[in-house]
Amino acid sequence: MSDGNIPSCHRAAAGSADGEYQAARIAGCAKCIVIGLIRQSAWLVPIGLIYAGAGTTNFLFYFVQTFLGDHPPPNLGYYLVFNLPWLVAPIALGCRVLGNKDLQL
Repeated sequence: MSDGNIPSCHRAAAGSADGEYQAARIAGCAKCIVIGLIRQSAWLVPIGLIYAGAGTTNFLFYFVQTFLGDHPPPNLGYYLVFNLPWLVAPIALGCRVLGNKDLQL
């Protein structure tokens, strides 16, 4: 249990994975992924799949730690409205890359 000033190890791990890993990937890859989607480039397939898999795994970890941690969100609807797009966007990218014939290698 945490005392309110010190985060639990679960919340600290989730925050570290989200803040240090996901933010860096978004800043580094977003421009390349958008350009690849617009130009329908074949090189987007492996990069998009890696990004989609890592983003989905990261946010599943984040949601599990949030809901099973010491302090789950008091308002589930409000929490999901602002956080669910971070899970849906990588899944949508993965589906777009896998299901589109114009991006084949």
